[in-house]
Amino acid sequence: MQKSRNQTERHDATHAPTDGELGYIRFEDSHSFATFADRFGLDYHGRDERYPATPFVWAPAPAVFVRTGCNPLTGETAAGDRARRGYAANVRIQGYDTDTTADVYRALVDAAASATEQFTPLTTADGSVIASYGGWE
Repeated sequence: MQKSRNQTERHDATHAPTDGELGYIRFEDSHSFATFADRFGLDYHGRDERYPATPFVWAPAPAVFVRTGCNPLTGETAAGDRARRGYAANVRIQGYDTDTTADVYRALVDAAASATEQFTPLTTADGSVIASYGGWE
């Protein structure tokens, strides 16, 4: 069931206790991303311009927010240009439920065809690292 945008905004990820960011994530194609998103019930919730590097919001509000720099289903970039479908660019994962957020983070790493780096590991508000990934060769 798709959540409404109001439900997503009610639990803004700005203060989510668990947060991490991966760089330049690419899935094989848009179907690969859709399969990942469906696994966790991640629905597209539109753009949030407060996060210019990752404005595309995917969420099963209120537990986990996945923000992408490109829309991997359509290829739309943050600047409004087009990229290859399946390209998510930078991906920020934020959540209120630590276990679920860690599951989403690990599944994204497993489902992605490539990534270049991890900007920040998945950490809790007190700085404890829950999950970390060093990138592909």
